[in-house]
Amino acid sequence: DSDATQPVLLFVVQPNETNTVDQRLLEFALWNNHEIPVVRMSLAEIHDKVTLDETTGRLTFDHGSGSAKQEVAVVYFRAGYAPTDYPSGYDTTNANSSGVEWLARQRLERGSATKCPSLGYHLAGAKKVQQELARAGVVERFFPAADGDEAAEMRTAFAGLYSLGDDVNEEDLRAVKEVLFQEGGEGRYVLKPQ
Repeated sequence: DSDATQPVLLFVVQPNETNTVDQRLLEFALWNNHEIPVVRMSLAEIHDKVTLDETTGRLTFDHGSGSAKQEVAVVYFRAGYAPTDYPSGYDTTNANSSGVEWLARQRLERGSATKCPSLGYHLAGAKKVQQELARAGVVERFFPAADGDEAAEMRTAFAGLYSLGDDVNEEDLRAVKEVLFQEGGEGRYVLKPQ
């Protein structure tokens, strides 16, 4: 069967994913318009079924049915954006933490398949990274004043991002006080996980 060796596009999804309508539309369009097969797996499944050739960087997927392994040409992340996508932890030396999701992510990143998004864009999309970049003085570290006012121009596009976690600072607390105690403050903020 010629399909047995055809490269696949790997959708990285959450375990027991129920929000699949848009994903399935993409999957069907890829097959109907280009005959590109899609495989959907969680990070834990990837840990068990996807291998990395250390010499070539080739990622392959084992169907487990005795058929030939298929190469993973593209990895499309629909999961892996939040800490909850890595429930087994990250310390693989700890007996209580297998780290299978992190190990799978590392394997994918080390592979030569195209990633969508790339790790850099994936991180840039994380709320915590955006929050840290929005803090006073952080962007300025990357764009010195000698280069003009690029940092100030960038800041005009930033939304306020505030922490309620262990790293809370005075600016974060001012935003919380505004929500709680100022007229209309509650309508100016959105609470998001991550």
